[in-house]
Amino acid sequence: MKKLPPIIWLLSGGLFFVGAGQSVVFITIPPLARDLGLTEIQTGTIFASSALAWMMFSPYWGRLSDRKGRKIVVLIGLLGCALSLILFSTALNMGTSNILFGWKLLIALIFARMINGVLGSATRPAAGAWIADSTGLNERGAGYGRLNAGFSAGRIAGPALAGFLLLISYTLPFFIFSSGLPLVTLML
Repeated sequence: MKKLPPIIWLLSGGLFFVGAGQSVVFITIPPLARDLGLTEIQTGTIFASSALAWMMFSPYWGRLSDRKGRKIVVLIGLLGCALSLILFSTALNMGTSNILFGWKLLIALIFARMINGVLGSATRPAAGAWIADSTGLNERGAGYGRLNAGFSAGRIAGPALAGFLLLISYTLPFFIFSSGLPLVTLML
């Protein structure tokens, strides 16, 4: 088997930060939502809105990457994910500071997660297509495996690192993981 192209490592690194950011949202929000006075249905709506947007927009981004190129769509996805994490943590900060509360806080959190679903969903289909473009048939499976390993490693490392970062601030993990995404984009 030939050595995998270097771009696969960068794409895997980008998906590491996407996975870490996603998992931090999943572990942080339920207990924090209770503290902010959000119901279980409202909390579920925050998650469901992002997942629905992700499901609806992923095929669009895959088609767009066929027409406009892989790199631009991957960049949109990574920067969209970073933007959503920053908006989400800002809304949480405003909620814990009692600047935003009630339905306004809920709308802000849903909006931030919708940004993730609409824009963040661009990364995976375009990255997968980029791997298909840059590997031969014999390396393609390994390339996809490396891509998914990056995402899965982020989903593992995210909660582990967030556990320490949460001792400092509820929003620090979001800022840390969102700052890694633009760094990856600079290397693409």
